[in-house]
Amino acid sequence: MTSKHFVALSLVVGGLAAVGLAGTGCGNGDTASTGTTSGTGGTTGPTSSHSSTHASGTTTSVATSTSGTGGMMGGGNHSFDTANDIGVGAMATAGTLQDAVTADYYKFMGKKGDRMIITAAAQRLTGKKDLNDPTVTDTVVTIFDANKKAFAQDDDEFPRYSTDSQLFTELPADGEYYLTVEDCNSYAASHPGVGCAAAGMVKTFDYQIFAGKLKDTNAGTMQDGTTAKAVPITYTGVAMMTGLYNDVLIDGNFKSTTDKHVFTFTVPANLKVDPQARSRAYFWVQPFGVTDGDGTTSNVKVWVTDDMAGTHIVAEADQSNYMNGDTPTNGALQFSFPVDAPMLGKPFYLFVSSAAATSMPDSDYYFILHGVGSVDYGQAEAEGVAVKGANDTKAMAETIKAVGTNKNAFFVDAQIGAPGDVDWFTFSIPAMVGMPAAAPKSMALDCSAARDGSGLVGFTATLFQSDGTTALITLTETLPAKIDLSKGGDGKLMLPAGVAGTTAFIKVSATGQDMSAVPNTGNYYHCGAQFF
Repeated sequence: MTSKHFVALSLVVGGLAAVGLAGTGCGNGDTASTGTTSGTGGTTGPTSSHSSTHASGTTTSVATSTSGTGGMMGGGNHSFDTANDIGVGAMATAGTLQDAVTADYYKFMGKKGDRMIITAAAQRLTGKKDLNDPTVTDTVVTIFDANKKAFAQDDDEFPRYSTDSQLFTELPADGEYYLTVEDCNSYAASHPGVGCAAAGMVKTFDYQIFAGKLKDTNAGTMQDGTTAKAVPITYTGVAMMTGLYNDVLIDGNFKSTTDKHVFTFTVPANLKVDPQARSRAYFWVQPFGVTDGDGTTSNVKVWVTDDMAGTHIVAEADQSNYMNGDTPTNGALQFSFPVDAPMLGKPFYLFVSSAAATSMPDSDYYFILHGVGSVDYGQAEAEGVAVKGANDTKAMAETIKAVGTNKNAFFVDAQIGAPGDVDWFTFSIPAMVGMPAAAPKSMALDCSAARDGSGLVGFTATLFQSDGTTALITLTETLPAKIDLSKGGDGKLMLPAGVAGTTAFIKVSATGQDMSAVPNTGNYYHCGAQFF
């Protein structure tokens, strides 16, 4: 399924490299894209609204089992009764799906409270640049308890690196558990509305299934909701030349509906930022529930402050405003905020509170992937960084440069100042794109503010033709920001004849700032245009 949120990421989890592209395939909220990547470690050049990222991973390294045949053709593990045993920990089991409509079954032993990662990698095994290859099986993994009742599932990993599955969950009891691995087409048969590449296109059915215990930053049992007992988040390893500084998995269990956990993190002073991106702190909250979720019964509210008193909010979001990954225009909760040079080495506090209607301590848990660095492509706006009032009119519009080798994408990471502030940006619509060269046929505008955690209210962005008055696309964010603020990403918004090669403008404004009892002071947004 195609989503309207453009992403290009890379991650190493459990020794498996994941370099993200997206597009078709089972939908998972935060997806993308239009670019090409290298095989296992980063992009060959910027090709979407997001740059490549690098992470230390959240599990031990995964070795491939040579003895486990998994779902090899004729293996027969196509039911609970014939499920193959897999170990928990060091070995991944290789398998091959029989076809696009038959699931493979596995089982393992677990303990109550074990926090687990389960992956079903297929795209990453090919060594190809395109990790959304429709000829390679698009895996879906589901976990069942001893009574064969499903309690958690993942279609495409979140954040979306590929169409491979990556599930975080917590085991509810001691005993035996079952896993299924299936192609998107098999999954879609019982989940109407899920889109997949046609079953007949799938030619490669090889995959590796892995189940392991997590290396995580857990809230623990001593939380009292104060910053005095905040759990420190540690970034291990070495920062890459550019990109994300280590993904950290944050998790916890709520004892009541009023429970609140606090973590603290300090943006590394040696953070290296992609020169075509602005550094941000990112949080990917894993979807809750059973269907394409981590199995938790508690959605969460999250906010970040830059003071120990916990009163100066810089980012805030409520997971209840966001659906599971099978909803293409909504998706799971990703929020982020800029961390410019003055913020390096400065402590922040992440608050996570339960938003469950009733308390179910055994299953009221959460998982959040966190990292700092360059993920979203987008040059930092001059205004607010060095020059005030630099782009307040069309005549003073700030020029946006194309993203690397992709001459068809233009993104900016900026801020709205005092009420009434207006930002103008300009660029030239590419006259030629593609191989062989051809005039661009369609366009898209993709922006986010409140959906990223910003406190801006009435955020509006408009893409204009060269006269600065003829609108090509207008986006207005309504609160709560449940829908991805994007238009044209599906390729259905055609570019008017004669516009290619001319100047275009983006105008951004907001009607105000969050004025709740504890206001959200974040005034940032990310916005950009692409042409196809």
